[in-house]
Amino acid sequence: MNLTLSVVGRAAPSAHRLVLAAILFGIALPASAVEIDFRTEVLPLLSDRCLSCHGADEGSREGGLRLDLRDEALRGGDSGSAAIVPGDPEGSELIRRVRSHDDGDMMPPPERMQTLDAAQIETLATWIAEGAVYEEHWAFQPIVAEPIPDVGLAHPIDAFVADRLAEVGLSPAPEASPEVLCRRLYLDLIGLPPTPEQVEAFSREGYEATVDALLASERFGEKWARHWLDVARYSDTNGYEKDLQRDQWIWRDWVIDSFNRDQPYDRFVIEQIAGDLLPNATQEQIIATGFLRNSMINEEGAIIPEQFRKVEMFDRLDCIGKSVLGLSTQCAQCHSHKYDPLSMHDYYAMFASLNDTYEARSWVYDAAGLQRRDEVLAEIAANETRLREARPAWRDELTAWSREVAERTGTWQTLEMTRLESISGLNHPVQEPDGSILMIGHSSNDVFFECEPTLDGITGLRLEALVHRDLPFDGPGRSGIGGWGIQELELFVAAPGTDAWEKLTLTDATADWSKPEWRSEDGKQIAARGDATVRRSRSSAWRNR
Repeated sequence: MNLTLSVVGRAAPSAHRLVLAAILFGIALPASAVEIDFRTEVLPLLSDRCLSCHGADEGSREGGLRLDLRDEALRGGDSGSAAIVPGDPEGSELIRRVRSHDDGDMMPPPERMQTLDAAQIETLATWIAEGAVYEEHWAFQPIVAEPIPDVGLAHPIDAFVADRLAEVGLSPAPEASPEVLCRRLYLDLIGLPPTPEQVEAFSREGYEATVDALLASERFGEKWARHWLDVARYSDTNGYEKDLQRDQWIWRDWVIDSFNRDQPYDRFVIEQIAGDLLPNATQEQIIATGFLRNSMINEEGAIIPEQFRKVEMFDRLDCIGKSVLGLSTQCAQCHSHKYDPLSMHDYYAMFASLNDTYEARSWVYDAAGLQRRDEVLAEIAANETRLREARPAWRDELTAWSREVAERTGTWQTLEMTRLESISGLNHPVQEPDGSILMIGHSSNDVFFECEPTLDGITGLRLEALVHRDLPFDGPGRSGIGGWGIQELELFVAAPGTDAWEKLTLTDATADWSKPEWRSEDGKQIAARGDATVRRSRSSAWRNR
């Protein structure tokens, strides 16, 4: 809840051949001789044994030597010798050091108990002899089209499969029966087996027509969207100690629809990360940002909401790193990454780009509701334009009216609180820079605030319920739909230097708006007028919804 207190004073290939390719490429076949691969053989070795002391982290770098960048490794460190001499492993300080048995010279140092074995040393030496080629992280390398093998087959996948089979002396299996091909096709494209009627239709209509029909099926998106839903944490547990309901299905449907309408990948990602920032963002583009709203939340009492909001932010960065960037980002939360190319500075730059949003739930309208909403907003805009045209001096008139109201109602002063707590410890209110008091997280009815106003002759106390975009549906309350209820407002005073609090009687309570009086079917809950705040009742409360 947000309030102030103031006082007055988101062409399919041949499916059966796809399955064949997947099976073939999954077999452990004899590999041809290849060069040492930096990314899979050298970098993991350097990362595990060397980069903790000779990597990107300046704070832990020793001997002035950096091995994660080629130019730096060729330059060498404080010793003045090049750590790596391309083509010359015997002249490379790196090889000399890892082969050394001198405790004061060998690397890694003996106390670290990470000595390289002979095979690992040979990998490094062979790599250097081949030219010590460094590669960018795989996620940053452009996709390069491989030349299609010339084996007399029209389809590229067939050509690659046939070429690989010929290389290892194998022949393709005979084509499966129609019913088996049909089943494979259905499972590949929509994840569901065909019915007997659909198998008959496949034999009658043919392969290509069946592919087209399945690609046009809504089930296609339902199958293929699940991979993205998994990486985005969809359907994970809602919270830490509570697994309460989470209404996130509308974003799931957006992802499914994006697959079914073949949305370009760049738009698919942009709308999910920043759909709300696009010019004239549509409701669908805003729904897309639900991608960043799948983190676990903590709704336990007594937590510090801001602490767990930050935890959610860390999880969002981890989600973007793994799903979009192809990086593991979590290490850079505490230090520059020692394996992936991500510095601590870059990590928190990304963090900052996401750390300026609100966490409120939002209304989602169906087509009829959205149309009606647009009509109402257009009508409001038209009326405002008409009124401004009818009263050209409306700005001056509004200013004068505001001044008159302020003078008539007296001077109100927002109270600056010195203590904001709850008796139960379940809630931790905070006072915002504008003086408003924000209460999010667990709701409780025992919050209290202390202040030391420097006013004489206080004659009135005003409570304002304000909207805030961190509250459900902008608030002003904390219920599932942003509503609130106040059972009682009490005022205690204590003389300076004493702890003897005396409750003052509040009278003549009024409200700008009150929900019509209402009683629940069991008679236990009552929506009362605003004056209910000054008379204690366990069942009645001043409510806005």
